[in-house]
Amino acid sequence: MKSNTIKGYKLLLADLSPVEVTIELGLSCEEIKEIYLKFLELQGLHNFEKIMKTTRITCPKFFKLLIK
Repeated sequence: MKSNTIKGYKLLLADLSPVEVTIELGLSCEEIKEIYLKFLELQGLHNFEKIMKTTRITCPKFFKLLIK
């Protein structure tokens, strides 16, 4: 596993948003997308309804993240 991936998981677990993690680690859109989607899967949050209820991500931000 890459160093940024592990750091990304740790920051997401510390309740930072994907945008904050991107800025903190200097990630590309593709890198944060991969890290965030894997993070959601590992947390059992890959279900859209759960994501909206249990994270600070709003629908527009979520779709923007997935589209990039």
